[in-house]
Amino acid sequence: GAFVYLDEDNAWNALKKFAEVMTKDYQVTNYQVAQLYSALMFKYLLESQPRLTDILSKHIEKISEDKSQLLMNENPYDDFKGYGSDEEIILLMQELKDTTVLEDFISKRIKELKLAQNSDGGFPWYKGGNSNIFITNYIFTTLNRLAQYNINTDFDFKEKTREYLDKLYENNWEKAMY
Repeated sequence: GAFVYLDEDNAWNALKKFAEVMTKDYQVTNYQVAQLYSALMFKYLLESQPRLTDILSKHIEKISEDKSQLLMNENPYDDFKGYGSDEEIILLMQELKDTTVLEDFISKRIKELKLAQNSDGGFPWYKGGNSNIFITNYIFTTLNRLAQYNINTDFDFKEKTREYLDKLYENNWEKAMY
């Protein structure tokens, strides 16, 4: 499988972007799979490069110091050196260092996707909608992309998704041929 090595700045930015995706609460199926992808990549990076946990801790500590300093200055207009709007992301990153919290997040996203999947194996844009080939293909492709990092994506809904796509592509191919 592929291996990703990140220097300190790129590691911080990658972890922060993955966490940013995880903080949004959209009920759109493609965003739920993006959250799952982000959580699995966050976990992969922390497990494959243990030094990233130290980098994460160092940045979170620095941000806490900056925020404390700002509060001592009592200036409500400062956004503590550009972190202001990112506070939710940083707090989540701090929580995600605990592998139980990260595993729980991943489990919840898998359950959400499972519940969103229709009986025909396809996925709708929104839970309860009609299956859509584009969103279903996006979900299947996204999960398969994780395999290049040897991240296990053998979720019990994946086979049903593959069968849905195979059937749809086969039907469309037959229509195009005749």
